[in-house]
Amino acid sequence: MKCAFAGETTIDPTIGAYDASNPAKNLARMNCGATIDLIGPDGRAVVVANKDSSASALLFDDDTLNYPLSEGDATFIVSFPRISVLDRFTFVNENAAAAGEIKIAVSNYRLSANSSRWIEVNGGSSFTGKRLFDLSLLGTEARYVKISFHVTRSGLIAGLGLYGDQSLQKFAARQRGAIRVTNSAATRRLEDMLNFNFANIYARARIVFISSGPKEDAKRMIDDDVITSFRFAPADPHPTVIVELAEHERLHRVSAIYKMEKGRLDVFLLQDLGTNPGNLSGKMPIASVTDTEGGGKAALDFDPSGARYVALRWTPA
Repeated sequence: MKCAFAGETTIDPTIGAYDASNPAKNLARMNCGATIDLIGPDGRAVVVANKDSSASALLFDDDTLNYPLSEGDATFIVSFPRISVLDRFTFVNENAAAAGEIKIAVSNYRLSANSSRWIEVNGGSSFTGKRLFDLSLLGTEARYVKISFHVTRSGLIAGLGLYGDQSLQKFAARQRGAIRVTNSAATRRLEDMLNFNFANIYARARIVFISSGPKEDAKRMIDDDVITSFRFAPADPHPTVIVELAEHERLHRVSAIYKMEKGRLDVFLLQDLGTNPGNLSGKMPIASVTDTEGGGKAALDFDPSGARYVALRWTPA
């Protein structure tokens, strides 16, 4: 399971003492200054009037937001503010529905999409049948990354990731002041509301309760990598996680990516943990959703409400 919270004690001290998560920050995010362009057949960026339906959704800090890939060829160019060392490229192929091949090329200089000066990183990698795609870019540096899809079966992609030498801790230390100002502003722009994930290590969130599973892996639910995940015990009737936020926050959206199976996700906003954090029987969820298709993701929007702790409880169908 992966968690994301958007918005305006009795704690086990051993949770968080280990780090089996990915410490790297996803550079393919607006909060890192990244931009993305869809390239047309003429090699130029396509201007999209409605930003809410553009490829920019792939750079929001919510891995449940997606972008459609139609059969044929599609090319995107991701631009960074500066040259960055890259280790890995990832994305989510929702329901493993899309099929085809992907090529990655890089440059330290702005080039036209059709230029022969792009440096190819891979000769072509198949993403057919893969829900979570992960490609090594070890030893690569770039300011511009060209992502070329040859799609033989259409589908939806999400959770674009490019990881390198910037850590979550360094990002948090450098950006915290600016982020707090941005999120205190009264705005309804989608790119502002979904550009900061309170349930992330860079936001100083931490896991304070899990109903089952290895504690040393719990951080994987709140790192910045959609490929890493946490596995609850198979016999757990209600897999539950509680995330402590760095401060009391007003939240309006909670999203999660999980194993593709049917079930119900309940979200609780809590002010304190109480003596038995895992007992939510007397609590009223702020929102619930039933996944009847087994799509493996959920996003719940609700009126802004304040909380210091957020609990997610899964009930298998």
